[in-house]
Amino acid sequence: MSSPNSITINFGWISALIYLGIGILYHLITGDGPFMWSDPWLYVTMAIWPIFLLGWIILVVIVVVAIFIALWWFYEERPKAKRREDERKQRREEGNRRREIEEERRRTAAKATPPVTIR
Repeated sequence: MSSPNSITINFGWISALIYLGIGILYHLITGDGPFMWSDPWLYVTMAIWPIFLLGWIILVVIVVVAIFIALWWFYEERPKAKRREDERKQRREEGNRRREIEEERRRTAAKATPPVTIR
């Protein structure tokens, strides 16, 4: 006899038929051939369909995680790398401009200074 605070669940014939019915539905949904009572995989599927269903759930979770990682990389990491590359390129161009300006000043100073002749 159970105490008044406990819940008792009785799995009887109705629960077994529902379980096997879900197994048949799973076999019909995922089966690759026509339905036949002589197919041995029907009985295997009827018996262990929760394990197969768990495999599908795990597959969906893996796909969702892979999509999340791909989107994260595409929208976060890739732009960061692009910004870093752009900053490097900008620093290189700034250094080239400074060298060109310095070279131009040197040329201007060299043109403005008359040549020294030694006698």
